[in-house]
Amino acid sequence: MPIESPASPPERSRLHRRLFWLVLFLVVYGSLFPFRYQAHTASWADGWQLLRPDASHSRSDLLSNVLLFVPYGLLLAVPMPLPRRLLALLGGAALALGLQYLQFWFPDRHPSGADAALNLLGMAFGLSAGLAAARCRDSSSGCWPPR
Repeated sequence: MPIESPASPPERSRLHRRLFWLVLFLVVYGSLFPFRYQAHTASWADGWQLLRPDASHSRSDLLSNVLLFVPYGLLLAVPMPLPRRLLALLGGAALALGLQYLQFWFPDRHPSGADAALNLLGMAFGLSAGLAAARCRDSSSGCWPPR
């Protein structure tokens, strides 16, 4: 018999919304910190040129880019209609690319298309883990060993 959550559906929805905004804030904060904006004489189009993938990533940089978006992916695992989930996935992709683009104006940051791809990988890991956990939670026989 599944364990019932003490929160009612509207309370869970409100909690989910609050968690979403918190995660969104932390993702933006983590992507743009330190906040030392600097105007460039380059055009907006020049900023997109910086999104080319590069190979100058340390292991910690690779890991942090993946881990930054795992909570966003986990939040996408809550039950929601498929069109809404697809919209949230597209929003996550736009967020990853947009944050990399904004880093062009922060001299301490280094925008890269590879970082955006790693952010998307983190979002996919989070979504996969959340869906697997939900499947295990809803299964009457548990989920180990996997079938």
